[in-house]
Amino acid sequence: MTAGKGVYRILADGKKLDLIVEDISMPNGIAFSPDEKVLYVSDTFGSNIVAFDILPDGRLVNRRVFTNVAGYPDGMKVDMKGNLYITTGSVAVRVYDKDGKQLGRIEIPEATTNCAFGGIDGKTLFVTTRTSLYRLKLKVQGVPVVRALK
Repeated sequence: MTAGKGVYRILADGKKLDLIVEDISMPNGIAFSPDEKVLYVSDTFGSNIVAFDILPDGRLVNRRVFTNVAGYPDGMKVDMKGNLYITTGSVAVRVYDKDGKQLGRIEIPEATTNCAFGGIDGKTLFVTTRTSLYRLKLKVQGVPVVRALK
């Protein structure tokens, strides 16, 4: 593991970082399930998505390969049904259900680098490439990423 590479969480005091995943050689995108009980981490060099269950105290357990993907998984987001939208450097966003089964591909004219949900109703998927930003209207809302701190 290269120094600094890992998945970190900010502790409740807001001042300290806690390294929670340190054995993925190139962690990149992260996403939470709609109920925030599962953390997904893209393992770019391993060409897979790793999933962890999240305990109430923030510890991660039950590490598993959620799915293997062609290409290099990068950014990803989750919709309110639990489906994952994953960019991989290819000309498509791959969509998987909450069990890791590929539902399909959203074709994009350029190699994808990241994605995010937005828009007034949260049903617009924005997809970045090296030179462009694409927007696609979907029927399902993305999981909001802004949470109130308690």
